[in-house]
Amino acid sequence: MHRAPSVLCLSLAIGLLGVGCQQFNPPVQPNVSLFPTVFPVRVLDQSAATDLPVACLEEVIQHASWQDGFGQFGLSEANADLIVRGLRRRGYAELDARRAGGTIRWVAFRVLPGGDTMAVTAGYDRRPPAAHLAGTDLTVAPTESPRRDAYNYPLKIETWQGQRGNVPMEVEHILPLAEGREEHWEIRHLVPLRDREG
Repeated sequence: MHRAPSVLCLSLAIGLLGVGCQQFNPPVQPNVSLFPTVFPVRVLDQSAATDLPVACLEEVIQHASWQDGFGQFGLSEANADLIVRGLRRRGYAELDARRAGGTIRWVAFRVLPGGDTMAVTAGYDRRPPAAHLAGTDLTVAPTESPRRDAYNYPLKIETWQGQRGNVPMEVEHILPLAEGREEHWEIRHLVPLRDREG
């Protein structure tokens, strides 16, 4: 006779436990894609396959002060090996860090035609931390230009040019012109690759 209420209580407890568990999403190790998702696919036609050592990637991350941008995760050895493989095959690779719990959502590595320069771009949901912006002055008026995103939606781009050490950099504030699209920020470093192959 008391079985039905017991089953009901048990079902309710399991349901509440399930809801409680769904609210906690632990950070996830960033993963690598060898195919463009943050830029149009045609970017592969403007990339140069290049063989680089893992140490070069580590230097770039350190130069840009991005070590803390992946939450509790850094650039793992496995991910670095995959990025190097992507650069060797197509001159392009991406690190997806959206679920890592840090300030950086993704990083795209692209070797420009000629193989002398690598454009390394990090994407952010909001204005990047001051340490990541060092080398640019966001108090000056940006240049503005139109662009389309990877899905062909129109954008307005605000750009600040800068220099970090001997490496040119630019900061972009991307403002969608279509409803339902979210603004974001990007930082791009144009890293010289001479004497780095190996």
